[in-house]
Amino acid sequence: MKTFFLGVLFAGISLSTPAGSFGLEGESFQGATNIEIVWNAPTNTLPRNLWIYKIMPEAISAAVVSNAMKIGHFSMTDLSQPPDKNLISFKNNNEANLPRWLYIAPTIGGIEYSSRWDFKTPDEAIPTSDEAEQLARDILFQLGVDRSLLSDKVQKGYDDVTTKYDRNHHQKGTPQVTRRGVVFARQLDGVSLAPASCLRIFFRSHGTIEGFTFQWRNLMPYESYRAVTPAEILRIIKSGKAVLPDQYYDLTGLEQAKKLTVVKVTPRYYNGVGDEVLEFLRPYAEIEMVADVGETNKITFVLRSSILAERSP
Repeated sequence: MKTFFLGVLFAGISLSTPAGSFGLEGESFQGATNIEIVWNAPTNTLPRNLWIYKIMPEAISAAVVSNAMKIGHFSMTDLSQPPDKNLISFKNNNEANLPRWLYIAPTIGGIEYSSRWDFKTPDEAIPTSDEAEQLARDILFQLGVDRSLLSDKVQKGYDDVTTKYDRNHHQKGTPQVTRRGVVFARQLDGVSLAPASCLRIFFRSHGTIEGFTFQWRNLMPYESYRAVTPAEILRIIKSGKAVLPDQYYDLTGLEQAKKLTVVKVTPRYYNGVGDEVLEFLRPYAEIEMVADVGETNKITFVLRSSILAERSP
């Protein structure tokens, strides 16, 4: 099985200076000459200062490794040959005699657990959404997470649902949840990471864990900077230093916009994508824009830019 962590560990490291560019993807956004750009966003969501964090090694303690083994029902006799020297690997069979495995990557603070589910087993006593959240919080505690560093918003609804139909394709009864999923996000100084997920976990009958992925990097404050002001964000956009990432919106006609309005700015920490390996976590600004393209036509889109200005005193 190819896991998330195998890709991470084999990836190369690409760095610039700590305060420099960190690979925000997208094309440079260039508005029309003399286009009007105005601010109509809350300012109380903008921090005054932000840190760049250095990612430190050895992010998982021996106690957390021991707890992860207990969660997955592993002992030292289940230790297996890992596919990479930076991994700790355990394998055995579950109660249904199906394989389960545990990968631990101490240097990046990563854990992945999976237990093959016997789909012939009837689904019963599936945890409710609130019960799944509480079970997941208990797992986070066992994995050594300071729960005050979690985002207030818990993502629920990652559920599998089955629906039965009769021969005439008419629904029989109500849909039944067969697997309940919960996702928790980490934040730094009140700023969410992107991607934000630090724990993604799935529960089945009687709260049995089918699998989870967990990442909790060991971070050290490295350098502090003053964050940009609204006026500076407007100048960044006008100068073409903001980028236009892939969008979920239809941008047809955006090049004809006569006026752009900043309606929301959300600071985030870049947490890497896919197999990317980082040495620093750096913040950036996600800027929600509305373009006036004439008459009553409006286009909503998102820009991204640096959010760091000057070193804090």
